[in-house]
Amino acid sequence: MANAKLTEGEKHIRNAEKYMKTSLLKWKPDLDEAISEYELAVTAFRNAKAFRKAIDACCKASELHKSNKNVFHAAKQLEQAAILSKDCNDVDSACRYMDTSSQYYLQSGSPEQAAISLDKAGRMLEKLEPLRAAPMYQRSAEIYEGEQRLRQSSTALIQAAKLYVRSEKWQGAIDVLNKQYEVFTELHDADNQFKVVVHLVLIHLQMDDLVAAKRVYNFGSGLSEWALSLEGQALGQLLDAWESGDQDTLDSVSKAQLFTYLDNDYVKLARSLRAPEIAAGIHRVAPSTGVNVEQMDDDDDDEGFDGSLL
Repeated sequence: MANAKLTEGEKHIRNAEKYMKTSLLKWKPDLDEAISEYELAVTAFRNAKAFRKAIDACCKASELHKSNKNVFHAAKQLEQAAILSKDCNDVDSACRYMDTSSQYYLQSGSPEQAAISLDKAGRMLEKLEPLRAAPMYQRSAEIYEGEQRLRQSSTALIQAAKLYVRSEKWQGAIDVLNKQYEVFTELHDADNQFKVVVHLVLIHLQMDDLVAAKRVYNFGSGLSEWALSLEGQALGQLLDAWESGDQDTLDSVSKAQLFTYLDNDYVKLARSLRAPEIAAGIHRVAPSTGVNVEQMDDDDDDEGFDGSLL
């Protein structure tokens, strides 16, 4: 069976090559027929488990679709090549094909399909190379946002932020979370706004920046119903424990119901927090700002908040 399908695929390749030939009486290649033969070859090679040959046929069909001014179908063939590459455990090629297919979808006026391709590329990469996957999700989110598909945009941003957290790339996570907050504000999604505040506070504490953590917390305090929320109460306790250097309370609070309901990457982040050691009579200084933590509340009242969650 496999040998028969392999022979069938090779026959279709030969037919495609014939259609591409020109002569004195045939000035132009027959692109439509050649494309049809390459696509038939893809099916035959795939059934024969000859994935490399199938990928090559996909790429040739894609090139001819593009030459034939049909960029959408060129993208579809590259998407097939990506799936077949993944089956060969060639994730690098799979993502490259998916990336190019997304560009072709954009050129063809199909932005939503382009975003879906980037989402697929992100899923292919996220376990092996999370720092390559995160920008894929960010680009997907940008396309969705441009199409006013804000819920899909927020989903892609959530994935990107988690991958940055997993990789301990804190600034990347902060940037994406701030973008998340903007999207959730447009969606009037208060629950997820609260979550973003929680995530940012955890990250800033992990960075040993109490000033920034309290600044984000104070921003959250301005949100409707924050004072009565689990987020507001739990973060207040967490910040108090951190500021006083109380590791036991910090551990206890990080196991509270609120934190157990977060995505796993943030649960791990909360439970990994370590309170600073505070010597008697010594004021701790936040490393990124040089601001005296014990004076911060008064300073914030004088300066006001600039609206940035950072």
